[in-house]
Amino acid sequence: MKKLIPIWVLLLILPGAAWWNESWNLRIPVTVTENSNTDLFEYIVALNITYHPSMKLDFSDIIVTYLNNSVEEPVPYWIAHVSDSAWAYVWVKVPFIPARGTAKLYVYFDNPSHSSFGSPESVFTYSEPRTVGYIVSDRLAAAGLKVMSLTDGNTICVDAKCVNLNSMETYVFTGLSQGSVIRAKSLFQADGFNSSAVDMINPVSWASTEFSYRSNRGTNRWSICSPFGTANVRILDSGREVYSSRINGCTAVTVDIINGDTATIVSDIPVLVQHYTTELWDSRVLAPPATELLGIGSNLFEIGTGSSQAYVSWIRSDGLSGSVLLPAYSNYYLSGLGSYGNAPAFRVSSDSPIGANQLADSDGGETTTFLSLTETGTVFGSGNRAGYIAVAAPYPSTTCRVYNSAGTEVAYQTGGTGKINKLCFGCGSTATWINGPWKMVCDKPVYAYYENDAFESDETNLLSYPQMRQFVYPEPTVSLGIPEAKFPARIVREHPDRASPGSTFTIRLIAINYGSEPIGGVSIIEDYSAFKPTSICCGGIDNGTHITWNVGLIGPGEFYMVDYNVTAPGAGNYTLISTLNGTASGRTDSVSSPGKISVSSGAFFDVELDADASTPEIEREVPLGSSRIAKLTIKNIGDSEVNQTFPLVYQWFFPRDVWKVYPAEGSGCIVKTLNTTHGALECKVNYLPPGASTSFLFSLEAIGKNWTGTTASLSSWDPLESVVNFLNDLVKNLFGGLL
Repeated sequence: MKKLIPIWVLLLILPGAAWWNESWNLRIPVTVTENSNTDLFEYIVALNITYHPSMKLDFSDIIVTYLNNSVEEPVPYWIAHVSDSAWAYVWVKVPFIPARGTAKLYVYFDNPSHSSFGSPESVFTYSEPRTVGYIVSDRLAAAGLKVMSLTDGNTICVDAKCVNLNSMETYVFTGLSQGSVIRAKSLFQADGFNSSAVDMINPVSWASTEFSYRSNRGTNRWSICSPFGTANVRILDSGREVYSSRINGCTAVTVDIINGDTATIVSDIPVLVQHYTTELWDSRVLAPPATELLGIGSNLFEIGTGSSQAYVSWIRSDGLSGSVLLPAYSNYYLSGLGSYGNAPAFRVSSDSPIGANQLADSDGGETTTFLSLTETGTVFGSGNRAGYIAVAAPYPSTTCRVYNSAGTEVAYQTGGTGKINKLCFGCGSTATWINGPWKMVCDKPVYAYYENDAFESDETNLLSYPQMRQFVYPEPTVSLGIPEAKFPARIVREHPDRASPGSTFTIRLIAINYGSEPIGGVSIIEDYSAFKPTSICCGGIDNGTHITWNVGLIGPGEFYMVDYNVTAPGAGNYTLISTLNGTASGRTDSVSSPGKISVSSGAFFDVELDADASTPEIEREVPLGSSRIAKLTIKNIGDSEVNQTFPLVYQWFFPRDVWKVYPAEGSGCIVKTLNTTHGALECKVNYLPPGASTSFLFSLEAIGKNWTGTTASLSSWDPLESVVNFLNDLVKNLFGGLL
């Protein structure tokens, strides 16, 4: 059956440039636009990639290329963070972005034989020293700076002075100034030297227009640098202005905030800030506020809000959790959590950006800043001796190994299996645990700080790969386009992914021509495994193990739909594969689409999502600010009931910069913040007998245009696990057309 493709399902387009490698079937074009009027070399950008049905679940089939004039070339990338079948956060090094111009990247995927997550070292290593940080603290400038390279062949520069270092070699820079520029070729640690109330350098990428933290003790002193021009800076005490100045370059000012109040630094352009007290306590680098933060508590865990109220929740590595609703310019703290690194690790989520830190581990200068998930890394170290090294691991079963100055492994630990886990080397003791230089390598990204035992037992954040990136203002903007297909055809399957033995249902195949030219000589071949057809439509020929439909021609913008009826065989997991063969624009090719069906007794489900229950019309464009009522229907198509013992939990993951989601009152659904880029609508079903269905209403407000996809998961607490991806269903996925 041949039909025109509705406009809302045209999710792939023909490529706009030559195809780099035939082993990859699909790609996403990416445009990087330079906004600071500066030629940028080896500039690192982050890509937020939403899962596509043709990707591997863990995104390991992707590779990134750069269009150098008319030639594509692979570039370094690192898939730093992944939520399987939902999203990936990818760092990419762009060779060149012209001033006020654009650079073109392509993210290739759909290559079953490729499996790689890239390399952080390849991304965060430059051909020559690049600006990655500044000396912001006036005390750090006076004390001197001890650097240790964490890679071989490194060059580290402070202003005009440069040194060449191999891994774990150190050097002390002296004669520095507030505002001294730090350049490097690759990863290093840079600590204060031989003085109290000094911390580390400020990564230039930590420049921000707002910082908020709780003020605890002493008389506050603020070191501020403005690398991008004259900044209008204000310091607020719980929302009340207590300081304002125009800063061009760097300054250090004593502006005390009442103990227990919230300190907020606000600027009209990004600035770098470091804090200590005149009593020489609590030196720390301020990091930009974020909606997801990682860190480790101490005697105090502290949160500060900025110009927006925030609903904040957290989970801890000791299994405890909590939440609080905070007004703007306010704070919250927990006390008595532990000393000498023994406090639990925290994973903090908020619906508005916040700042957080630990304070007072019982000796020395004592504070470190919590960091966002995207700031975590895998390699750390210092030239100074360490009293302890504390690690917050956001991924399960993370292993970290510590090496001494001879490169010999001295200890390793593996974390737990929760959403936040704690590792700690030397915690609970005031003695030196390891002499410098030392290095720690982890197999997954983590947050880490250490107690600098070289002087005053000052806790210090540890630098890793993400802090080695350049930063300009205004930043480049990154735009991901619509996926492009190597061969402008695709097969989409429609059938349940679970069935009861002996049940009957229809398997439908939809062959689509996404291109602007006809595809000739089309045949569709379905290897139906153990699902013996009981009837076949549209002239299909059963060859005993597979069905062949000789379609002929599919015109541009058309699809051809066939189906056959089956009776489910005995229990087991089955794979069916359909293949489309054809010729387009002189190119003969094929595409395949596997389908998996699990046959067993139990409760399992069909999910339908009506993306606009308020109107029968399907809209290609949704105006910004407009709302739509959506209805989710879950039907139990199994032979067992859902009951309160094994409740069913449904989650729909959505990009937070595109949709605002509001559950209907009384629906029982909630909206959860997952990370900086995605949220989830979560609904629970406590009882659903076989054949019954239940529906949930929620509204969607369109707030952005960067839509690239949504995914959903449906599971209960028994072994049932069913994943539904709306992009893979042309009938149910009305979201495919909402931009």
